[in-house]
Amino acid sequence: MIIANSIPKSGTHLLVSLLERLGKTDSHSHLSGSLVRDHVWWKSAYKTIIKSLPGDKVRVDLDTDNRYPIHLIDYNLRKKSNEYFCEAHLPYSETMNRIILSHSAKMIYIVRDPRDIILSYINHMERDDDYPLHGLFKQASNISEKIKLVLDGESYNGSKWLSPIKQRIDRSVGWADCDSAILVKFEELIGSKGGGDDTKQISAVQRIMDFIGAEGVAEEVASKIFDKNSETFNKGQAGRWIREIPGSDIDYIDLIIGDSIRRLGYEAV
Repeated sequence: MIIANSIPKSGTHLLVSLLERLGKTDSHSHLSGSLVRDHVWWKSAYKTIIKSLPGDKVRVDLDTDNRYPIHLIDYNLRKKSNEYFCEAHLPYSETMNRIILSHSAKMIYIVRDPRDIILSYINHMERDDDYPLHGLFKQASNISEKIKLVLDGESYNGSKWLSPIKQRIDRSVGWADCDSAILVKFEELIGSKGGGDDTKQISAVQRIMDFIGAEGVAEEVASKIFDKNSETFNKGQAGRWIREIPGSDIDYIDLIIGDSIRRLGYEAV
């Protein structure tokens, strides 16, 4: 199994577009907090039962400490070859890393400038009226209030639904240095159509192809991966934060998550 892993709003669908154009098949599995929680009551009840099953468990949620039975993850990874992929928002742990290695799975860990993640998350929350925190973001009177929501995190019905973005990054960033994953930046993969560079895009595509053993011409594949038809596509642009976040908010973001920005390989102000 190929695992397309990220912090939400970091470019998962861009990576999925690449994998599909390399002939990989979506397994329709999703390794994330969606395995263990849901805002729909009957789905939440079912997932509570799953969480209570006996046996060893591993954390699968960036926002909570909810854990999922390891034998079910083993089952999902064992039944699919590397001709299949799944999406993921997995926190790093040595246990999960060992599980992935034991199945010879290949993880592609895509990261993005956290300041652009903040903007993308705000856009997504405002558009998705089915999401539990939609109303909260719509009620916020200005961009500064919305940025603070993402920085601070927020609860829904008494439980944490969106953790502070620093916590999400800190729980995820371990994948950047582990032996089961390759790291690629959104800004490398987006290409000139998204404000990036085509040469860097082709290089990133070739690295991914080499890592998963895919065949093809990287330049031809790269030219087709910018997908405006993705259901969560907003603007698909790198460096939006420079133009759209007010200077005072940029300074505040750096104060709160400057270290996390640098851990992902970006420059803080």
